[in-house]
Amino acid sequence: MKSNGLTMNYQDYAQDFWEKGYIVIENFFTDELMDRLNQLILKHYGRQPEFEHSDDFIKKSATEVIPWFPLQEGNDNFLPIEENEHLKNITQNALKDRLGTKTVRQKIQTNLT
Repeated sequence: MKSNGLTMNYQDYAQDFWEKGYIVIENFFTDELMDRLNQLILKHYGRQPEFEHSDDFIKKSATEVIPWFPLQEGNDNFLPIEENEHLKNITQNALKDRLGTKTVRQKIQTNLT
């Protein structure tokens, strides 16, 4: 599989994730998309973001980042990332042992309810 001319080996990326704790894929998304989304994030949070969610939400989401749900605000600029088949496949391969038969989105929604 290829994305932006890059060869995608999902199993290798999954193995790298579990060995290193992260994956770096240069030029996976275009610079233009990343610049546009970065500007939207800075516009939303500013340079010193504050928590928008309750302690209960943060505990259930099991994250140390500040979640933002732009689609709930009618902002669909992030859909190219969410709908990217290569990113979905990398994520599913990296997390499949922890997700069982659920997708990442289903697992997150289950944890938040």
